[in-house]
Amino acid sequence: RKILKEVKLAFDKNNIKIRSLTNLLGIGLLFAAGLYFVLFIDLYVEFQGEASEIVPIAIWLFMAIIFAVGAGILYFFGDSNKHKRTLTIVLKAIGIVFSFAYIGYIVVFKNWVNTSGNIKFDSLSLAHTTATISLIINILALVFILANFVLSVVYIDEEY
Repeated sequence: RKILKEVKLAFDKNNIKIRSLTNLLGIGLLFAAGLYFVLFIDLYVEFQGEASEIVPIAIWLFMAIIFAVGAGILYFFGDSNKHKRTLTIVLKAIGIVFSFAYIGYIVVFKNWVNTSGNIKFDSLSLAHTTATISLIINILALVFILANFVLSVVYIDEEY
């Protein structure tokens, strides 16, 4: 019981620093996950087929930007509107939903890579590795933004 009081006191004293740090790390990692995925898939994975078969790959890359970077942008704008409580909570929640959607997107992308035949066999392992690393970065970002979201709701009246 005494330890819980000390932990709560530590959070109360340092909540502004903790929220700022979790916000910065979460948003930064969301951007990193999407950009890493798009850059490595676009630059290093070799595609095969006609131009009409390559178009879906561009759509897949565009969707990665929408989900990962979009999550970071929405979360950033949510944090920028701290003076409007409802808007802050809604934008941050939508950013979290986009981050979860990115996880689903990566799972579906890995399945598509296996079944489409548009990626050369030599590049399959690189595509899977890139998707897995991006997924890990996104999950780490999700941990930070969820922590920031909880702290933002608990300490909503305090500016930082």
